[in-house]
Amino acid sequence: MNKNNRSLKQTYLTSLSQLSDSISCRIDTYMENANSDINKLDELLKLILDNNIDNKTTAFTCQYKEDVFSTIESLKGQIKNISRLKQYLKYKTEINRKPKNEFKIGDVLNRIKLLTKEELEDNFCTLESKLKISAETKIRGRATSLVQVLLIHIINACHAYNKCKGRIYLIISQDENNTIIQIHDNAEKSSDFHESFIKTDIYMSYMIVKNEFDGIVWFESEETGTSFFVSFPT
Repeated sequence: MNKNNRSLKQTYLTSLSQLSDSISCRIDTYMENANSDINKLDELLKLILDNNIDNKTTAFTCQYKEDVFSTIESLKGQIKNISRLKQYLKYKTEINRKPKNEFKIGDVLNRIKLLTKEELEDNFCTLESKLKISAETKIRGRATSLVQVLLIHIINACHAYNKCKGRIYLIISQDENNTIIQIHDNAEKSSDFHESFIKTDIYMSYMIVKNEFDGIVWFESEETGTSFFVSFPT
């Protein structure tokens, strides 16, 4: 990403933060008004119920009571949804304002090779890396977060070979908008491995990649191997 694009993106993020703040303030005002209206409805309902005169009025009041209660519950549900939206906007604003580090993709690759050396040897595996972009390519975020995600799935791939000789491929490429990292192995997977893989490691990886790099993760699996993918904006 060149300097002009970075400057433009930072301007967009600043504008987004200001807009989020404005929306958040308006939401606060709306919620205060809505809560006030609910309290007024409650008071009105009590007043009507305390002034029943005859059976006819009572029947009418009971039906009115149900309508009012339904309206109140609907309003409360809307307020809960708006409150969730406010929390999300607040979170996004904080994320956009928080300064992020930058690192070179080549540094991550070197760290991965160093940290996986012993695990690969213990499991009779080798790691073949294919860097299809410049090692000097800079990524915004924390290098340790990306290393953590890749380590998890490289180690999973090692264990999938079950102490048999195997090769693991780490492929880093780029399209027009995203950096794409693929970890591939040719080991056969058991159902137990799949269940653990999906429920634990994929979820944790998703949370890290989404929160730190605004990216996504997914995997493609066949009987003869699995590919794990990480993709995030460059």
